[in-house]
Amino acid sequence: RSFLFKYGSVVFWGTPVSFKQVIEPDFMLAPRPNSEIAHAMEGRYPVELVATNFPVYCTYEIVYEEASEQSEISKQHFERTLKEMDHFQLPSRNSDELKLCISHALAQSAKIEYMELKIQELTQKCKPLPRELKDKGFVTIAERSLLQLRGEVLYYRLMLKSGSDLLDEPELFWEHEQLKPYFYVTKEFFDINARVRVLDAKLDA
Repeated sequence: RSFLFKYGSVVFWGTPVSFKQVIEPDFMLAPRPNSEIAHAMEGRYPVELVATNFPVYCTYEIVYEEASEQSEISKQHFERTLKEMDHFQLPSRNSDELKLCISHALAQSAKIEYMELKIQELTQKCKPLPRELKDKGFVTIAERSLLQLRGEVLYYRLMLKSGSDLLDEPELFWEHEQLKPYFYVTKEFFDINARVRVLDAKLDA
């Protein structure tokens, strides 16, 4: 199973390494000349940054229940297994819907991790400017470069707050509300809300 999200994250389930090596050039690195999806890829991420920090791996298992057994894995059991073992346990029944539910949270976490790396780079670029302004009364950076830095700050700020559906609750829950708790357990495990607040604070500084 694979799920591709329009804000640039892709989540694979049970994907062999050989398959990853086939699709990686299209999704993560520079596209191959004969790629069938290259025309649909916009704003490709920097190759070096992605190749160094991604993919992020998680482990999971499908629990097959006997007909007489409870067919649902409780939220409490799911949460305990994830927190204690860093591992996903999914019931065989409705496992595809649950994979999609969890994938939304994993995709958000991956995108935020990418933003953390880019904002860290942005912070390093901006770091000398206040000191230079204090010591010299002016900055030596070119006006165009300064505008680009401001544009980057605005871009990430809008993405975190109102310019993207990155952090919206997935429409999946309109028809599968019972899956919502698993989505929020996964978000909490990856500290998504706390990480967003930290990024907000950095961008507002």
